[in-house]
Amino acid sequence: MSRSVRGFSAVTAVIVLVMLAVFGAALVTTSVTQQSGAALDLLAPKAYQAARAGVEYGLRQALVGPGCAGASITFTGDLAGFRADVSCTSSSHTEATSTPILVYSVVATGCNDTAGCPAAAPGPHYVERQLRASAASN
Repeated sequence: MSRSVRGFSAVTAVIVLVMLAVFGAALVTTSVTQQSGAALDLLAPKAYQAARAGVEYGLRQALVGPGCAGASITFTGDLAGFRADVSCTSSSHTEATSTPILVYSVVATGCNDTAGCPAAAPGPHYVERQLRASAASN
């Protein structure tokens, strides 16, 4: 009878070890996911600032000179590793008072892929923000 008791203990020990391994794997997966999320939370404001700088650049080019044109800006300093791709379009309109108005529409996409925004093949740590702005001049 003691032989069957020893066999039962071995099966129980194997089941407990498997359960502990599954629990440990779940803890590691949860930890990695939380750390990746925290890293992306830190990168998102930088992508937003890159897009904002791109919008401001595009509006300045359109309103002050030399004109509405697209651009790609690679940043240094605090935004090193980030890029803003800026596009600008203009359209002419006439107000009710027959005053001609030129409306500029600027779209800037900021991301942490120096090859271009949006990224062709974004990786797991890719972050992107896009801002749009419009301005008019006569």
